[in-house]
Amino acid sequence: LNLPEDYQEQVARFFGGARRYRGYGMSETSTHSPVCPDGRFHVPPWLTLFVLDETGEHVRHEPSGPVTGRAAYWDPVWDGHWGGTISGDWITADYGRCSCGRPGPTVADSVRRAKDVIGVDDDKISCAGAVEAYVRGAITTSVEHS
Repeated sequence: LNLPEDYQEQVARFFGGARRYRGYGMSETSTHSPVCPDGRFHVPPWLTLFVLDETGEHVRHEPSGPVTGRAAYWDPVWDGHWGGTISGDWITADYGRCSCGRPGPTVADSVRRAKDVIGVDDDKISCAGAVEAYVRGAITTSVEHS
């Protein structure tokens, strides 16, 4: 769905002074990321955020500073199925401390659909059936080196 640039202002006008909550998330994860006063979405500590390349096969990571790519999550809350999800969202994340002072990964308020940014035609959420199939073993590799 393509929204107009001023969609947030239109929603605010429509609801008047009603209290609104802003967050970023998807139904495939157990929770969402609330926005802080500085306008960044804070990923809850039980969700593991991965930023992937255009193909969704390789992890992009910076210990701090911005990194841009496709959003993927591992959510350990799910116990009936594998909790890994590769989304169709194109995000800019930062794994350092937010300017609001809180630590942990954050996502900039510039989330777009990957198909609109890089032209990929697989704009769907997918989940791999096994840990080994997820991002070429990135989770199992990172656990081994902890």
